Amino acid sequence: MTEGIGNEKTIVQIDEKKVISKLTSRTIPFILILYFICMIDRNNISYAGLTMNEDLGIAASMFGLITGIFFIGYAIFVLPSSLVMAKLGAKKYLAIILIAWGVDSMLMAFAQNETQLLILRFLLGVIEAGFYTCVVLLITNIFPKAYLARNISKLAVTSVVTGIIQGPLCGIILTFSHDWLGLSGWRWLFIIQAIPAVILGILVPIVLVTNVKSAKFLSNEEREWLIHVKEEEETQKIKNSGNKEGTNRWSVLKMPLMWWCSIAAFTCVMAAYGVTMWLPLTFQKMGDGLSVMTIRLLTVIPYLFGAIVGFINGWHSDKTLERRYHVAIPLVVMAVSLIVAAFS
Repeated sequence: MTEGIGNEKTIVQIDEKKVISKLTSRTIPFILILYFICMIDRNNISYAGLTMNEDLGIAASMFGLITGIFFIGYAIFVLPSSLVMAKLGAKKYLAIILIAWGVDSMLMAFAQNETQLLILRFLLGVIEAGFYTCVVLLITNIFPKAYLARNISKLAVTSVVTGIIQGPLCGIILTFSHDWLGLSGWRWLFIIQAIPAVILGILVPIVLVTNVKSAKFLSNEEREWLIHVKEEEETQKIKNSGNKEGTNRWSVLKMPLMWWCSIAAFTCVMAAYGVTMWLPLTFQKMGDGLSVMTIRLLTVIPYLFGAIVGFINGWHSDKTLERRYHVAIPLVVMAVSLIVAAFS
């Protein structure tokens, strides 16, 4: 689609597809790398548990608490973190939390008991609490409405791709790093996978694009067109909300739709992380005698299928501009699949 902008004397034709392509190639890959590292550091404890639990004498019930306490810290601090992000700005905020959670993850390598792991996992949840909100806000600030679902869905696909890559990667680290410098493989797992977060935290202020005005790779005309589109969308949103002065940040709590979406997101995340955190240990228990590497490869299968379906679902949602059924149907399929798996 080509559109014209300018006054009566000067009309510049804008190729929408070209602009969006440039915008996507220069912003989305870095955001997805950040999200990939976030998922790696958040979930690697499920893989470390295969050998860590025996080394530290951690029972299954305590391991569940160690993995789950992350979400307590996350839930408590998600709103305060968003307010801090608004105060500091996305670049500074992301740089700080990336370095912080990298250090926190690295410290887990030196935990000597379950209490230390509980504290560090809780702190990891506190640090990461505002990350997802921040990256979704970045995408929302940069892209027009018609391109939001497909780009936000890439975060979900990245989460699934992380599962595909992380399984074999953790298997390699656990197998070949054991007893390096006298440390167990699971300790090296935390150290090695924490380093990229610190490096990316240093790079964020240099690389990250936070809004259309800072997208220097676009021409002046392309930026002007994109700013115009975003302003029109914001005006239409305010008009549709019936509030000419905009929506107060607290008024969203009065919206029933927000609560329904929150409940749906809660149930989805609860089920997804239940699978993520326990899948390796489930395979270990079901397949007595399976090697660590074999278990890692088996965990790839559901993530691979999920990545394909997730991408198609996001693409089709943008194409049809339909959102409800594209959310509801996957949730129902997930619920039925978990019930069937429980009785298999």
